[in-house]
Amino acid sequence: SQSITGNEQWITAGAIAPPHLPYRLSSLFPLQSGAVNLRVSFVLALCALSACSGMDTLTPSALDAAMKKWTAARIDSYRMIVDMEGDKVEKEQFEVVVRDGSVATLKRNGKDVAPGSSQDYSMIGLFRMLGQEMSLAEKPQVLGAPEGYSAYLMATFDDRTGRLERYRRTVGGASNTINIIVSSFEPLEEGKAP
Repeated sequence: SQSITGNEQWITAGAIAPPHLPYRLSSLFPLQSGAVNLRVSFVLALCALSACSGMDTLTPSALDAAMKKWTAARIDSYRMIVDMEGDKVEKEQFEVVVRDGSVATLKRNGKDVAPGSSQDYSMIGLFRMLGQEMSLAEKPQVLGAPEGYSAYLMATFDDRTGRLERYRRTVGGASNTINIIVSSFEPLEEGKAP
């Protein structure tokens, strides 16, 4: 175990790099005071969170691959529950029944809602929303990020069907996170009620 002397620092950012590691991250990332130090710590914290969450960075190729799997799986009728919460979004739960690729019924927090194009919580609608999120992330200031900060998009898709399982947006330097979890997904047989 080496002792910390002078200006050498361990990057801990909440125990990301515990002192028992055989090297100092400060030698790889020399820290300066102020915003640079904060940004490095924030990025390392996000890396640790993504590793712990099991989620991957959402990229156009990852979304495209998921959509191709979804199309190939041909699940046109299903029931799913989508839980959504965030810093600027109230905690909500959407229960969606899709028949032949179209939203048949939609409940928001247990109350019926007339399905419409602005309320598309089908899997295709969620994919479309992820595409919009990626467009917004290209200009993180639109999401409230200070100059020099970024938006970080993470997602998990089902390996077999490509359906969305989880999504998280975090905005550096701002309180504008959103979390979406598909907490229940059930394919429906044609002709059977949910």
